[in-house]
Amino acid sequence: MSERVLFRLGLVIASVAVLKGEVGTLSDIQASLVMEKQQYLIGEPIMLIFRMRNTGPAAILLSDSDPYGQCSAYHLVIDPKQSNREPASGPPCAPLFRIEVFECLSGGLNLVPGRDEEQRILLNRFRSFSEPGTYTIKATRRLSLVQDWGKPNQSTVEVSRTFTVTVTAPRFSADLQAAFEPYLEDLRTGSYRRRHEAAIAIALLPLPFLEPSLLEMLSSLDSRTEAIGGLRRLNTRTARDALFDLVRNGDGLTSDQEYALTALGEMKDGTYGPLLLAVREHSHQQKRKTQLLLAAARLDPTTAMPVIRALLESSQETDRAAAINALAATERPEVLPRLLQGLTDPSLRVREAAANSLVSLTRRSPTQDGLAWSGADPATDVDFWSSWLRTNPASPIHPIRECPQMAEQ
Repeated sequence: MSERVLFRLGLVIASVAVLKGEVGTLSDIQASLVMEKQQYLIGEPIMLIFRMRNTGPAAILLSDSDPYGQCSAYHLVIDPKQSNREPASGPPCAPLFRIEVFECLSGGLNLVPGRDEEQRILLNRFRSFSEPGTYTIKATRRLSLVQDWGKPNQSTVEVSRTFTVTVTAPRFSADLQAAFEPYLEDLRTGSYRRRHEAAIAIALLPLPFLEPSLLEMLSSLDSRTEAIGGLRRLNTRTARDALFDLVRNGDGLTSDQEYALTALGEMKDGTYGPLLLAVREHSHQQKRKTQLLLAAARLDPTTAMPVIRALLESSQETDRAAAINALAATERPEVLPRLLQGLTDPSLRVREAAANSLVSLTRRSPTQDGLAWSGADPATDVDFWSSWLRTNPASPIHPIRECPQMAEQ
C-alpha cells in the first residue's frame, strides 16, 4: 500500500508582490500575484495569475513543481472555508490518512533576462465556488533556485497578497459560454502552457456546451488526461461511449486507458459491465484483464461475480489477488466474510489485498497506521476482523472512495 499525505490547500487571490529574503540572483526577480478579475459567475474558472520577470544580466534557473501537487510552491487559504471534510455517514476518514511521507519531483524554469513569465492557477481545484457570495483569498508563492532544491536552509523569495472576489449566479447560459470563450481560444491556439491551463479549467468545470471540446481534447495526447476527467464529471452517454472506445482499443493498457477505465467504473452505468467483461475475454495482458474486471465489478457486480468466483479458486496468486480486489469493487456487504478468508491465503500478496479491501470498504483499521502498511503480516488481523464482523453483522458498506482525501491523491 502506498503512503499517502493529507495535503491541505485553501484559496487565495493576490495583487502586489511583497518580496522577502533578497539573496543572490533571486533579488533580480520582479514578481506579482494578480487575479484575472474580481467578479465571477458560479461555474466559471477562477484564476490566480503569477507573473515574474528577470531584471538581472544572467538567466535564473528556478525550481518548478506541479502547482496542484503535494510539493506546490503555492500556499493558498480561502475564506469561508469548505464546510465539511468528512462523508455524511459512516466512520471518519481522517484517521486513515495519517502518514505524511511523500516524494517530491521538481523541474526547472529557466527565467531569461528581460522576458516575462506567467503561470495561471485554477483556484476551483482547491475549493468549490458553487455558492454565491464573497470570498477572501490569501496566496503566497515561494521561489527558490534549482541548485538549492532539498537544502534545509535554501534561499527563497516569497510573494504574498490577499484579495476579495464576488461570485454570483449567472442570469443566462450565454453568460457562462462567454466566460469560457477565452479558454476555448487558448485550447486551439495558445502555447503549450496556455493550452494545458485551459484544458484543466474546461475539464474541472464541464458544462454541456463543452462536450465537443472535451471530445476534441480526448483525441490529443497533450490534453487526453484532462479530457478523461472532464468526461467523467460530465457523465453523458456520449462521454461514456468515448471512454469505452478508448479502453477497448488494443491489447495493452496505457496510463490513459487505465484512467479511463477507472473513470468509467465511477460513472454508474451498469450497461457497460458486460461490455467490459467481453473485452476482457479477448485480452491477454494480465494488468489489462485485472483493471477491466475491477471496472466491470463496480458497474455490474452480478454479471462479474461468476468470473470473480472462478479466479478465487485459481492456483495463481495474481488471479486470487485480482479476485479479492474485484470483490471489494462490488461494494457489497456480503463480500466481507470472503475478504476475511483472504487474510489466511497462502500468498502474502493476496493477504495484503484482502486487508486493504476490508479497510477500503469499512473505513475501519486494526492499527493506527490507517492506509499505510505497518509491516506486520495481515494474517495477524484475523481476530480483529472476525470480532468486528460478529458484532456488526448488518453493517453497511462505507467505501473509502467517499473520503475527500481520495480526490487529492
